[in-house]
Amino acid sequence: MEIDCILLAAGFSSRMSQWKLLRDYKGKSIIEQALDNASVYSERIIISGGYRVDELRDHLSERKNIVIVNNPDYAKGMMTSIKAALPYVKTDLFFITLGDLPLISPRIYKEMGETKFDEVLFPVHNGRRGHPVLLKRTLSGIIAKAEDSDKMKSILSKFSISELEVNTSGIFEDIDTDSDYRSLLER
Repeated sequence: MEIDCILLAAGFSSRMSQWKLLRDYKGKSIIEQALDNASVYSERIIISGGYRVDELRDHLSERKNIVIVNNPDYAKGMMTSIKAALPYVKTDLFFITLGDLPLISPRIYKEMGETKFDEVLFPVHNGRRGHPVLLKRTLSGIIAKAEDSDKMKSILSKFSISELEVNTSGIFEDIDTDSDYRSLLER
């Protein structure tokens, strides 16, 4: 089954000393690692960029399985980036994840893609939900009508949510600070 993936990559990295998406992790950038992990299962990745989107486009120019969407409203919040990417989703199911989550293993995408669920599926580790979230495309119209200031968590709470227990904390270990980055490099 084909499943598109929206990868959110529009933020400022304001809590870090450098732009986090292009920082090195195991010989490639953080966003490249996140892309590699997602693309093992998703043949098409829709990257919703904003801040430094041209630099991101240049950095990923060799990639064939991606569509980079420029979200001019990225400063208004994450919901605008999700809404900017939704029109590019072509599959019945789609993932949403973050560009600064390089530790989500490809196995998580595969397990989620093979799990039956009603509307929304979250991976869970030790009772805590993480990314990626897997949604049915039928929900995209409702999400597209959300206010830019709305939080995805509150929108998704209105739908039938299923959970898949996984054995890794990589589903919620995003890289937001220099300390997070140092911890990532120590793994």
